[in-house]
Amino acid sequence: MFGNILLFAWRNIWRNKRRTLFTLLALSIGVLSIVFAKSYIAGLTKSSLEAMIKTQTGHVRIAHTEYLRLERIMPKEHLVTGLNRFEPLLEKELSEHIHAIDKRIKFNVLLSYRESSEAAIAIGIDPIKTNKTINLSSTIVQGNYFKSSNSDLELIIGKGLAKELGVTVNDELLLVTTDINYSTYALPFNIAGIFETGFTAMDNHYL
Repeated sequence: MFGNILLFAWRNIWRNKRRTLFTLLALSIGVLSIVFAKSYIAGLTKSSLEAMIKTQTGHVRIAHTEYLRLERIMPKEHLVTGLNRFEPLLEKELSEHIHAIDKRIKFNVLLSYRESSEAAIAIGIDPIKTNKTINLSSTIVQGNYFKSSNSDLELIIGKGLAKELGVTVNDELLLVTTDINYSTYALPFNIAGIFETGFTAMDNHYL
């Protein structure tokens, strides 16, 4: 019975060669399209994950549990305290596995320049330590990476965000934000440099 079915199927393949050719062609195109789509999605996912790790989270992130729960609004009151106590311990015990450790504070800001205003996300960093983890200085496309002696009043800004505001190196931005008690502050900062990481979300919204 099964042998007869195979025989009929084999004969049917050669009965109409054009139909068989088009069927094979359609199947080949379909398989190739699926393989290409899956490969493209896998590559895109991997590159996005690598960019996220490189520019934002690192391979390991330590954060307050309440901060993680409310991360969308970036609450300032849920900070990790006592980092100075266990950071040396981590570096000592895991020195073979840890390349670098840095501390960051992420918060919402409003940037103003002349008639332009843009909401953005600021990340407070230690320029030396953070440069070891994500090599941010290598992404500077204009200006410098915190080389001024007065770097407390300097910032670096994403290329897309700078374009949106119409600013360039040495321009002064007014940065409006709130402190841990949610009191509002407006501080002027000079643009030391403009970075381009290739991670669109960071280049367009971060400083």
